[in-house]
Amino acid sequence: MGAAGAYVYATLEDARAAQAAGLRAERGTAALARQFAHRACREAVQLLYDAVGSAAVYSERTPLDRCLRDLMTAGQHVASSAKILDGVGDLRLGGDPASPHL
Repeated sequence: MGAAGAYVYATLEDARAAQAAGLRAERGTAALARQFAHRACREAVQLLYDAVGSAAVYSERTPLDRCLRDLMTAGQHVASSAKILDGVGDLRLGGDPASPHL
């Protein structure tokens, strides 16, 4: 899980600490962690898929084809798509994007 998992857990801990202190968690950080974790998972499954070769497409041998398709589909969701990075960038540059996923 490595860096992506550590980033997600650190972000959740920071949000919990902010809430406990009566503060609002930093906007956009959770979206970055979510995007990073999704990208890391997709890359890991893609590496496995490539390593297995043609056997990866046969579901009776391995679930990799389904896993990769599920990750690709999830990547199109507004909460984990690369487009969320536009909103995070807007936040970091002082903007106020309307997205509820930040």
